[in-house]
Amino acid sequence: SGKSTLTTMLAQVLRLPWLDAHHALLPPTLQKLWSRARGELAALVAREKWPATGHVLPVRVNLPALARWMASHRDGDEPILWQHLAARAVDELAAHDLLWEVTPAQFRQAVGEAGPVAWILDGLDEVPRTAGRAEVIEAVRAVVCEQTATIAGIVVATRPQGYEGEFDELDAMTLLPLPAKLALEYGERLIRTWAQRASASDVTDRLRAMHDEFAKPEVAALLQTPLHTTIAAVLVAGRGTLPKSRYLLFKEYFGTVLRRELRKPIDHKVTDEDEDLLRTLHAQAGLLLHVRAQAQQGARASLRRRELSELLVAIYGDLGYEGDERREKVARLLRFAAERLVLLIHDVQGEYSFGVRS
Repeated sequence: SGKSTLTTMLAQVLRLPWLDAHHALLPPTLQKLWSRARGELAALVAREKWPATGHVLPVRVNLPALARWMASHRDGDEPILWQHLAARAVDELAAHDLLWEVTPAQFRQAVGEAGPVAWILDGLDEVPRTAGRAEVIEAVRAVVCEQTATIAGIVVATRPQGYEGEFDELDAMTLLPLPAKLALEYGERLIRTWAQRASASDVTDRLRAMHDEFAKPEVAALLQTPLHTTIAAVLVAGRGTLPKSRYLLFKEYFGTVLRRELRKPIDHKVTDEDEDLLRTLHAQAGLLLHVRAQAQQGARASLRRRELSELLVAIYGDLGYEGDERREKVARLLRFAAERLVLLIHDVQGEYSFGVRS
């Protein structure tokens, strides 16, 4: 629906003036990353004529991730949300080879001294009652309510289908479908990024093809969210045209992403010959995740690495592989899936769920 895209961009825009003011305090690696990102963010703010926010620190909380984390972390002197945020900060920095230890108390103090804070809570509908929805909301309220003196705003993102009125004291806003003009601009940016090594004439041809495809009524009807726009733009970049149905759209997208993964200069020993097996794995994982999501009342379901391994063991067993040969083939695909496996995204909690990334 675009709600996670919205909350992510909101956090990015809010941190623009805040990071500018504290740029010298960032480690060199993060300074370089921020310098590359800030130009486009600043241009976006200027182009859309968004009002200045001043120095507001955005704190974005992925509520489904918090729920999973709380299931195995119950001890500690600090409120559970501060424990989770401190742990995530350490993990995210480690992903950039930055070793930094911070206690929940230190993280809490740093946020408290940062000035006005905007709390952004994403994915409420993906936390069902069976996953500790009440406990998650209680954990959030315990922290946010004690920070009332510094709160600059609170945003809670949820689908209507999974919302039970827990934050009715806040004003409600509805996320509208992605406007056609914005979908086109977004698609152009994706194609330029996707084809950045192509010649100028090739990029021009792909952009022209995208304009033609996006103008078709049957395609325009699909481009209602960033997710579907991403799929359509990537397919145009890869094959020049779009299929006519949503099923074929995802089918072709699968093949496009798989081929891109296989072209990466990594010795993962996965080839085009594995495509049928990977499609079988996605079909079985998709069915399991769908059933699990329905049982959890619409939650964003996930698979543990062990469960993914068990599916692969069964699939290879049906193909007649046994013993060491089967174990080697399973291990090979699990290495390939260390970050993501086509449409199965590996998150920082070590679990897999379906997702689309450009």
